[in-house]
Amino acid sequence: MIVVSNTSPLTSLAAIGQFDLLHHLYTRLHIAPSVWDELNARGEHWPGRDEVAGADWTRKKDGTQPSGWDSALLAS
Repeated sequence: MIVVSNTSPLTSLAAIGQFDLLHHLYTRLHIAPSVWDELNARGEHWPGRDEVAGADWTRKKDGTQPSGWDSALLAS
């Protein structure tokens, strides 16, 4: 399963050493460029930044709707 994440789950799980839990639940993690920017905000070293950057199962995606996604589900 592919999941799209915002910043909070990434930073929270990384802060407690459980970032890999997402990989156990999902085969692929998509993050928006804005999430990546937030993980790198103000030159700080935020929890989750290195984990996202180093994980081969994460992908930075633009904000466009992937093909095959139901726009009604995205709006709910």
